[in-house]
Amino acid sequence: MNKIQKNILLFFSLLIIISYFFGFFINENSIGSGGYNGDLNWMWKNFEIFKNENLLQAIKSNDFFGNRTALLYILNIYLNPFINDIDNYRLSITIFSLLASYILFLCIKEKYKNIDTGTILLLSFIILLSPFFRNKFFLGNGNSVWNNLIAL
Repeated sequence: MNKIQKNILLFFSLLIIISYFFGFFINENSIGSGGYNGDLNWMWKNFEIFKNENLLQAIKSNDFFGNRTALLYILNIYLNPFINDIDNYRLSITIFSLLASYILFLCIKEKYKNIDTGTILLLSFIILLSPFFRNKFFLGNGNSVWNNLIAL
């Protein structure tokens, strides 16, 4: 692969990363899940329950609402240092989601040793273009974070 082809691959990889973070900053809602004022709003109320009560009381709380298991809230309350502010929480999950691309990169590199690194890099970033993937991470739907990483 010549230098021009490598530069083109790197350019498109960079473009995907830029579009990913641009989508975060404009609060992209590509799958119609309620966005910032929908799903994220009631998720944040559940986070407040878990932050203000002990674990058992939070799980049994009448105000606890949603279609996600308590694991999302438990993992973030205990492991995410950015849980005190909704925007910092969203940013931390968005950045953490880049691990999925990195893991995919490592898997492709291991499986296909004869493919150029620039090509593998571009292939691993393509998942960042998926509307489902992007939306779940922009809204901080933690179950999706763990499920997507496990699926890789």
